[in-house]
Amino acid sequence: MRFARVRAFVVVCVLVLVAGVATWIAISKDTQGDGASGACGGDLIPIETDPEKIPPLEDIEIVVLNGTDRDGLAETARNQLEERGFTVVESDDTEARVDKSAEVTYGPDQYLAGLHVKSYFYRGAENFQADWDKPVTVTVGEGFDQVLRTDEALRTWSHASSIDPPKGTCSVD
Repeated sequence: MRFARVRAFVVVCVLVLVAGVATWIAISKDTQGDGASGACGGDLIPIETDPEKIPPLEDIEIVVLNGTDRDGLAETARNQLEERGFTVVESDDTEARVDKSAEVTYGPDQYLAGLHVKSYFYRGAENFQADWDKPVTVTVGEGFDQVLRTDEALRTWSHASSIDPPKGTCSVD
């Protein structure tokens, strides 16, 4: 063998060795959590963000509150939500005032359900609270006209480009 071939062979072997060592180091030092196992690390709260895992409507429990001075608005929203297939566990008035059509409050355990419920309210607002352990709560507001039909809500849902977990959480889908 000529010296040039030996030198080329040695260079190629060294490059392969360096690539192998770099790959091994990268894999062993990887700090990304495994989404399938739910590992978030730190103080992050794990939440499900896979749209395929939205619970069936009848499994989503909702509390409906009237955040306006208009009488009977919570009952109207309750009836319409039940017609769509949701389970409404309570409806009442509240002192809190909402200008939008509705404010949907939910926590980590109801993340996908809360986003889905919000899609039934045209220009509704979402209110994620990390310590929320109650059912999804809808406070209907001054902008409320009606709960959207299921086909309208699904169209709204489909226009969402992606589901980004709120600050302080991590996705486990």
